[in-house]
Amino acid sequence: MCLILDYAISYMHPSPGLSLPCSLSRRYFYQTQLLTWDEARQNCQKQYADLATFETQEDIDSLQDRPTGMAGQAWIGLRNDPSSWQHMGNASTSWRWSETGETSQSGFSSWLFLEPNSLPGEYCVQIDSSGFWNDASCDLMMPSVCKLKKKKHAYKTWEHLHI
Repeated sequence: MCLILDYAISYMHPSPGLSLPCSLSRRYFYQTQLLTWDEARQNCQKQYADLATFETQEDIDSLQDRPTGMAGQAWIGLRNDPSSWQHMGNASTSWRWSETGETSQSGFSSWLFLEPNSLPGEYCVQIDSSGFWNDASCDLMMPSVCKLKKKKHAYKTWEHLHI
């Protein structure tokens, strides 16, 4: 049996001296409330989370267990702020994750064909029901996908839990 704590790394002890890692992926939750990108981020942060960050296809695939109703687009934590980021490099490096303020650590992206098209005012990113990204106006009202933040500690054994 494995004890899963919100994004904490935990281990189980099936026998003395043996530790097996638990499989633990990112945890996401879907907010059905229709909000702008900024409102969606504030809403996620109020619940000790941020808008979703995707560093691999596996992260996106974990959304396959989406709640009923996630048929359209939803905000994720990717945003373009050309006034503060484009001076750091080319336009492709200006897309940053809200949680870290950084570009993708893995280089992963899941843009729709011909996206981002960077039309005027399209600085925020939505994910569609197939897992593809599209840049859109941050003022559109839509649901959002939030991500639980990582815990700052790891439990390696049951004894470390002090339950």
